[in-house]
Amino acid sequence: MHVRVKNEIVNSDLKNVFLKNSGKRLKPEMLYEFYETGKNFVIVDARNWYESKIVKFKNTVTLQMKNFRDGKEASNNLEKYKDKTIVTYCTGGTRCKKASAYLIENGYKDVYQLDGGIVSYTKNSPTHTG
Repeated sequence: MHVRVKNEIVNSDLKNVFLKNSGKRLKPEMLYEFYETGKNFVIVDARNWYESKIVKFKNTVTLQMKNFRDGKEASNNLEKYKDKTIVTYCTGGTRCKKASAYLIENGYKDVYQLDGGIVSYTKNSPTHTG
């Protein structure tokens, strides 16, 4: 057996991002409430473009990434949302945590990450929104 130590489980171009700076954890039930109450927010898919084709939330901003490594460059398209509430999501919570930390470290003020990703949402929200 051969074991390799890797700095990242999910490979990205965000090597100098500190996960301790990640966005506020948003429980699936709270995201459901955001939709139900008409909260003004932008929901950002931190997954690859082909994952976004399978399922995504209503009004999702997709970054059209081939790989998560493209996230840094793709996030340049979010500049117009810098002063808005942003919710990042992914499949299980790892990529959206890293993406939210990157946004916060680059001056975004009100950033959340969907706790447990879309998988957790489908298991824990009252109904799907999207």
